[in-house]
Amino acid sequence: MSYSSITPGRPGTSLTAEAAAVLVGKRMNLAIIRYLRANGPSSAVAITEATGKTHPTIWRYLKELEAASIVTVNIPEGERYGRSPVITYAPEGMKALLADLQNEFAED
Repeated sequence: MSYSSITPGRPGTSLTAEAAAVLVGKRMNLAIIRYLRANGPSSAVAITEATGKTHPTIWRYLKELEAASIVTVNIPEGERYGRSPVITYAPEGMKALLADLQNEFAED
């Protein structure tokens, strides 16, 4: 599943359970989340250096995480070119995503 296929789920949820599972199951997404939790707000350059991935690759993952409200970026997407946005982990977004997954798979 790619970023473009992350779609709204049931009413009251932001992602389908399948999309949420894929999102948190990607190793690079988890590496980025762990990095931000350990180091606090950071630039994409710092994340790129820490992971050894290319800048475009990191931004592809950051856009997924931002779309799911797991990270926030202090500069709107259309205004980022030539600037150095700061990326921040948003634990409330992760808690909401995990709650959605729990609700989806909770036994009735």
